Amino acid sequence: MKIYNEIIAIIADILEVNPEVLNEKSSVGLVENWDSIHQLMIISSIEEKYGISFPEDSLFEMTSIEAMVRATETEIKG
Repeated sequence: MKIYNEIIAIIADILEVNPEVLNEKSSVGLVENWDSIHQLMIISSIEEKYGISFPEDSLFEMTSIEAMVRATETEIKG
């Protein structure tokens, strides 16, 4: 739950939206301002925060908060 909340905070900050409008099903195109440029900013911020690097092939699958949390947890566990 901690990672989920931290990712919500990152996304809300980058997209300049209230975190309360976001949930695990929020995704690219469904949230105002969440486009491909912001997607890259979000992924970069998550990688920086957790000191991880997502495999290139997973980047295209990380289009929702739920997918980002899952991928982040996977990378942290190694």
